[in-house]
Amino acid sequence: LRIAGTTLFYLGALLAVILTHPAWAFGLTASAAALEVISRLLKGVVRRPRPYEASPDVTLRLPRPPVDRSFPSADAARAAFLGVVTAALGAP
Repeated sequence: LRIAGTTLFYLGALLAVILTHPAWAFGLTASAAALEVISRLLKGVVRRPRPYEASPDVTLRLPRPPVDRSFPSADAARAAFLGVVTAALGAP
C-alpha cells in the first residue's frame, strides 16, 4: 500500500500540523513549497530516466507510467520532510 508517499496524504499531514500549530503555518507552507520547487528543478537538471526506460530487462508494473524523471524522488523528499516536522513536534 503506497499511501504515505502520495500527494493527498502529504497535503493532509501538512494541513493537520497547520491546524494544530497555526504559528507554523507560514514557515511550513514556505518550506513545503520550496521542497517541491527544488525537487522539480533537480529533476530537470539530473534528468535520470526511469528504470523501465533505461533497461529493457525492467518490466513496468504500474497501470500508468510516471511522467516525470526518477531522481530525485519527490515521495522520498516529502517523507523526509514529514519526518523532520514530526521530530520538531516532539512526537516519538
